[in-house]
Amino acid sequence: MPYNITLSRKRSVPSLLTMLRLESDFLDSEADKLFSYCLSLESWEQKNISIFGKKIPLPRLVAAYSDCLDSYAYSRIKHDNNPLTYTFSNLLTRVSSHLNIEFNHLLLNYYRDGTNAVGWHSDNEKQLGNEINVAMLSLGVSRIFKVKHLPSKKITCFTLKHGSLLLMKHPFQVNWNHCLPKMPSVKDHRMSITFRKIIEKEDQ
Repeated sequence: MPYNITLSRKRSVPSLLTMLRLESDFLDSEADKLFSYCLSLESWEQKNISIFGKKIPLPRLVAAYSDCLDSYAYSRIKHDNNPLTYTFSNLLTRVSSHLNIEFNHLLLNYYRDGTNAVGWHSDNEKQLGNEINVAMLSLGVSRIFKVKHLPSKKITCFTLKHGSLLLMKHPFQVNWNHCLPKMPSVKDHRMSITFRKIIEKEDQ
């Protein structure tokens, strides 16, 4: 069964299980090969975020792949698309078919060690449309992933391991935030490949 998230009875919100789907062994033996492929990419970028007028490097590397004309952007950071490679095109088709959800964009995040992280946020950009589904494939070292129910402020934690696939289903992004917190004791690499559907301007 894909719904194998273990949640604390005290801290979980019942509706969470209807919006998260986690498959811990989605790639299994294929994960190592994909991880090595991603490590070899030359498209990784160090982006900056502007905070009070000061540019601060994001604590991770990023790369975007899509055949869409429009680039994905959040927090005033624009991710120009690299053309889909053969490997990523096949992966996009496979995950879309497996989840029965249409995706057309991949955003890769490279966390070089436990000091690299991403803070609390929701993926609710206008260009993602009204019904937002986001899938995330994890590669490399296991990391803790947190989700927070905004009305109640309750936080639920679970582990994303090598080769796992997480689906955050609509309407998760409406009332929930998520983050990948820092883990200074972690010295190894972790990557995520996130799947989204970009609604291009001509379709809006």
